[in-house]
Amino acid sequence: SCQPASITLWNQVSTLHPSRERVRIPFQRKESFQFSLVLNVWMFSFRIVQCSDKGVDKMPYGIPFNTRNLFLMNNKIEMIQMGLLSEYLSLEFIVLNNNKLTDAGIEGALEGIEKLTRLYMDQNHLHSIPTDLPPTLEELMLNSNNISQMSAYVLAKCTSLKSISLNNNNITDESIPEGAFNQVQNLRKNALTSIPKQLPHSLKILLLQENNLTSIRKNVLWNMSKLEEIHLEHNKISVVAAGAFRRLMGLRHLDISYNQLTRVPRQLPLTLWYLYLHNNQINFIPADSFCVRRRAESRLILVRLEKNNLDHRQVDVHSLKGSRCSLVYGLFINGSRSCDLYSVQK
Repeated sequence: SCQPASITLWNQVSTLHPSRERVRIPFQRKESFQFSLVLNVWMFSFRIVQCSDKGVDKMPYGIPFNTRNLFLMNNKIEMIQMGLLSEYLSLEFIVLNNNKLTDAGIEGALEGIEKLTRLYMDQNHLHSIPTDLPPTLEELMLNSNNISQMSAYVLAKCTSLKSISLNNNNITDESIPEGAFNQVQNLRKNALTSIPKQLPHSLKILLLQENNLTSIRKNVLWNMSKLEEIHLEHNKISVVAAGAFRRLMGLRHLDISYNQLTRVPRQLPLTLWYLYLHNNQINFIPADSFCVRRRAESRLILVRLEKNNLDHRQVDVHSLKGSRCSLVYGLFINGSRSCDLYSVQK
């Protein structure tokens, strides 16, 4: 039967609720009863019900109507009865990870949940984003499904939505409607061949690892002035247009490792701290890769270039420090650190 309170759930809640301050309660074997009592009181304040790992194939009956947080992960649930969840007027957070839910099995099931803000449905059998998401929803996790269809209309109805994670699905360029990316933050391990066009200008971290990207066009990211991290590792990128990252003046971390580059990208932003280019086919470093302007100072701390086709004895030092640039970093070529050779200070 479903029940509140277990030390395992305590850890789950701490992980799934990173914003909650973890309660510290002294625990010794002889005080187990007292600990259990206090923990139950704490759990009641959050009104958490634990129904995970029960082997159930449908939504259990008897869940208290004042439940705020409902955990149903690691079961065999194939469907949710229509209208059942709308009876829970206090429900804010539902975790349905690792079940057998399908599009037909949840049709109409999420409509009318008045206070739902967080919905986790990773590792199910969904082919599209649910169409009846409540407008109060702020966070939606749909990782490791079979999603290949997205609807801008469905997402537009969720006026409070702040983030969506769609890692490890079947999303392609053709399945992305205009305006669908206003809240999407994680698109790693899909089937994209190019960077989506309508990315939100407020995005700080772009996650596109393990797709099928082949090139980076010059102006595709120019409006993304708030980007701080870009992850493009494990794609098939062979061409990066000169200046593709130049206007990203907040960029600190750029990872294009495990691709098919033959040269270091040109005109990288001077604000960059960490540059990961290992495991490519790089055999050339253009003179304007790290320092574009005269009297400019690059802030690079680390450059990784191992597992490429570079020979550090043939690398032109001027291609690294540019014209009057101050470049201080650790440079790794072919597995060895060459910091002493290439680190330059004014």
